[in-house]
Amino acid sequence: LGSATQISIFLVPLCVIIAWIMHIEMDLTLSALETSSFALSLVSIAFALQDGSSHYMKGAILLLGYIVISTSFLVLDSSIDGASAPGSELESPVGVAAA
Repeated sequence: LGSATQISIFLVPLCVIIAWIMHIEMDLTLSALETSSFALSLVSIAFALQDGSSHYMKGAILLLGYIVISTSFLVLDSSIDGASAPGSELESPVGVAAA
């Protein structure tokens, strides 16, 4: 956990600097969902690694947590883009409504 934290502390600002050099807009402004999901993942990993043992149930719970986080990003992304609910009518790229 310490090594991953050190790498991320170095790598994230480095990616921002490289994007700045390449004239790509990238900053460290995080939304509430991104910040809360990061905090939730840190707390769940800390609790899982607290006693120093591993069990298949701990791994399953961590995977379930990451599935919940990724689903929340998927739902947020579709609501921002204005996408409809699954099964509703979608437009095709040529402008004709798909059946």
